[in-house]
Amino acid sequence: MGHTIWIRANSLFTFASTALALVAILASITDIWHTAEPDVFLRVKSVERFRPVSPNAHRKKASSNNNEVNDEASLNFQLRLDLRPLFSWNTKQIFVSIDADYETERNKRNTISLWDSIVTQKTNALLNYQNVRNKYRFIDQGTHLRGREVNYTVRWEVMPVAGEV
Repeated sequence: MGHTIWIRANSLFTFASTALALVAILASITDIWHTAEPDVFLRVKSVERFRPVSPNAHRKKASSNNNEVNDEASLNFQLRLDLRPLFSWNTKQIFVSIDADYETERNKRNTISLWDSIVTQKTNALLNYQNVRNKYRFIDQGTHLRGREVNYTVRWEVMPVAGEV
């Protein structure tokens, strides 16, 4: 029977996929030494709205057994962010977000994502927004947000082309 075309094709495919995997592993290892410190400036310009809302307000038929009211805040940020140092040959995209962190008696740790964006090119990695409003609703469970110290954090995650996330 010998070496048929299918056996030769299988050998070639196995060799090619093994070589490609080895090159991807070696390439992702070279990116381990890439370190960068992006320039970040975030400031809360104003609280545009702070009001109590009913958890069932969006429903047509409100539940009568839950009379709890929740705090909702709408914020206005100034954001300057230079993500260009995070880009390397192995960067596919960067996910960036603004998070609010605070503590209450009801929940020891509260983290709420207020805004996010995905940057896919180095040419678009310089963000300069004067009036960013929260993209997602900032709602606390109950009226525990009033008078709390809230820490606003800019977080980012680099998604590589090859290698560990």
